[in-house]
Amino acid sequence: MLSTRMKTIFRELMAAETPLTGKYLADVNQVSSRTIREDMKVLDSMLRSQGAFIDSIMGQGYQLGIADEPQFRSYLKEVSGDVPDPKTAI
Repeated sequence: MLSTRMKTIFRELMAAETPLTGKYLADVNQVSSRTIREDMKVLDSMLRSQGAFIDSIMGQGYQLGIADEPQFRSYLKEVSGDVPDPKTAI
């Protein structure tokens, strides 16, 4: 289950068209950049088994990647009340 902070990070990543910096995510969540780095490791680990991953792009930030769209969509349906559809999130 995702914490409130991880849900916020996930929503931000899904809505973003460009990479999001750790500082931006830290500011949104009112935590340190270090906390965001730790959350990203956990979130990436969780998402990898659901057809997605967090791509860390040096000098740019974090971006959501989809490796298996049908599997990821199935995961989104499971947590439907928690996270919006990425195509309608914008």
